[in-house]
Amino acid sequence: MVDILLNEKLSWPLTLLFWGFCIALWVMGITPMLVVIMLTMHVTELFCVGFEIGAMSGCSRAKSACLCMLFGLFWWVPLKRAVKK
Repeated sequence: MVDILLNEKLSWPLTLLFWGFCIALWVMGITPMLVVIMLTMHVTELFCVGFEIGAMSGCSRAKSACLCMLFGLFWWVPLKRAVKK
């Protein structure tokens, strides 16, 4: 199941859809904590692995930050696998 979700063609649209859903809920005032939790997770991910994996693959820090904040593990796990090969 995880390999299917980490497929780039599937994971990026699902991630964008999820972020849109979270932001829509936040705007409506239903669950602002969901957005706060997602941002906290992605910032932690960025500093723990995002910058390192981005540098290993030749991405700038700005590009690594944007992609990690948008896509999280759906960005860095496939990239890490590609760098290891």
